[in-house]
Amino acid sequence: MSHDLAELELELRLLPGVLNVGFGPEEQGGHVALSVVARDAEPDLELVATRIARAFRQSATVEILDLSPPRPSVGVVTPMPATVSDERVALVESRVNEATGEASVVLSWMGNSANGHGASGTLVGPAVATLQALAGLGIAIDARLASVSSGQGIDNPPVRVVLRSELGEAEFVGVARANSEAESAARATLAAFNRYVGGLGARLN
Repeated sequence: MSHDLAELELELRLLPGVLNVGFGPEEQGGHVALSVVARDAEPDLELVATRIARAFRQSATVEILDLSPPRPSVGVVTPMPATVSDERVALVESRVNEATGEASVVLSWMGNSANGHGASGTLVGPAVATLQALAGLGIAIDARLASVSSGQGIDNPPVRVVLRSELGEAEFVGVARANSEAESAARATLAAFNRYVGGLGARLN
C-alpha cells in the first residue's frame, strides 16, 4: 500500500463508528475504490469519508458496509412499466463447486424461483449467476456487469459489484459481506440491482 493510502486509511479509521477500511485495486489514472466497514456510524459517514478520500486522491469512490442492526428491508420491482411489488428478490443459495469452479445461485421472488450459473471464479461467477437468475425470474436488466472486487487486509472482506447501464453509462454499485465470498458477491449484485431499479425512478416500498 502506498504511503498516501496508508495515511488515508488512518484518517478514515478515526471517524466515529468505522471498524475497518479496505481498498480495491488501483485503476488506471489513479482512481481508487474504498470499502468502509462501520457500525452505528454518523448518518453522513459516506459524505465525510468521500471528502477525506478525495483530499488524498482526486478520483476516489467510497462504499459503506453498515454492520448496524438490520432495518426493515425495502422491496424491489422489475424495471417494467406500472409493475410494483412489495416483495424483494431473495437470495436462496450462492455457492461455488470447488471441483469445477462453477458458481450456482438460486433466487426467489413472488412465489417463483430461478437458477443461474457462472464459471468465472468465486467472485465474478456468483455475480454472473445472479444476473442470470434475475433474468430467469423475468426481470429484464438493461445493464451489464462492469466489475467485481473485494477489500484487502480484512478477513472475509466485503465484495463490491458495479453494474453499468447500456444507456448513458450510469453505474450502480452494491457492497455486501456475508458468510462466504460467493454469498457476498451474490448479495452485492442484488444491492447493485436495487440501485439500478431506484435509478429508473421505480417506487420502492
